[in-house]
Amino acid sequence: MQDRDLDHAARELRKGARSAGDHGEAAFNEIIAVAERSFADAARRAERVIKEAIDSFRAEAGDRAKGAQRYVLAEVKDKPLAVSLAALGVGILVGLLLASHND
Repeated sequence: MQDRDLDHAARELRKGARSAGDHGEAAFNEIIAVAERSFADAARRAERVIKEAIDSFRAEAGDRAKGAQRYVLAEVKDKPLAVSLAALGVGILVGLLLASHND
């Protein structure tokens, strides 16, 4: 009788262990699924923030370029001789640097 009770207890223990293992595996799989969804959501949010930052940077860079262009045009109109001489001076310096680099 005791052997039967021990066998029955061992079977019940194995069943319980399998059941606990199944529940543990299911919980682990659920944790993995939640983590994958969280990472995917975080990646989408990061992508959206980066795109918005790039768009903002492009808009600001375009505005600054337009401002610089207006400034240069105003300077050329106000002081054409000074701007021409400055451009000539820069051209001569670049030419001298390139010529001395080739020697």
